[in-house]
Amino acid sequence: ALKPMRDFDRYGAVDWNGDLVTGFHEKQPCAEGLVNGGVYAIDRSQLDMSLYPKRFSFEKEVLEPLAGYGLVAGRVQDGYFIDIGIPEDYARAQRELPELQAVLRASDAVLSSSADTLFMDRDGVINRWLPGDYVRTWNQFAFLPGILECLRIWSEHFRHIILVSNQRGVGKGKMTREELDAVHTRMLTEIRQAGGRFDAVYTCTETAEDHPMRKPNPGMFFEACRDFPDIAPERSLMLGDSDYDRDFAANCGMPFVLMETAELTLRFRA
Repeated sequence: ALKPMRDFDRYGAVDWNGDLVTGFHEKQPCAEGLVNGGVYAIDRSQLDMSLYPKRFSFEKEVLEPLAGYGLVAGRVQDGYFIDIGIPEDYARAQRELPELQAVLRASDAVLSSSADTLFMDRDGVINRWLPGDYVRTWNQFAFLPGILECLRIWSEHFRHIILVSNQRGVGKGKMTREELDAVHTRMLTEIRQAGGRFDAVYTCTETAEDHPMRKPNPGMFFEACRDFPDIAPERSLMLGDSDYDRDFAANCGMPFVLMETAELTLRFRA
């Protein structure tokens, strides 16, 4: 498996001609290239391990010579990737892998639905929660692992994909509407570049719990129905990570899928 990377010096680049791996390079600064993803499918009948010492470099002593004979194929896989070879990334994996599992479980549930419209919450579903704060700038925004690939797949599955998000940080004066819109503009750009889409983004910045537009009240659903007259609750699905989202789905008359992110699990345990 070959992983596309940008601006890296931690990995050696791999030469690839669209089918076969043709060479490996030592670690050096690289603006763009492919790296060894560390996942292999091996024909054991073609690999005599008795020829190698007890300890050896698989890439150096096996892959590089075989590539020279045209015996190593490569396939580009641009999915989630993390190298746990340094302590910081090993620690990061403890957080990200449970998040990725939650995203993939949710995707299985979403794709098994017969709905043609997908409603989604934002924080804890698309991006990681920011404990004790609001995502006020793009630098604070972090996509959940795997969500961009899922959005690409969901974009082919659903007629409409719609974001419905409570954002009362604006109402509290913690951020401006312009800052919120800037975050969403960048988010939508990144999603489009990854092959996904949102057809509409609805946010409620009000602080009052009884405001009709604030989830779990169904105001944002009704607004979406006005903008997209073909939306029907019996053909819609809500993906969220909180009781607000679950109750919103119930108030709109549509099924609900829970995104069990790592942050949500910690909040429930607390």
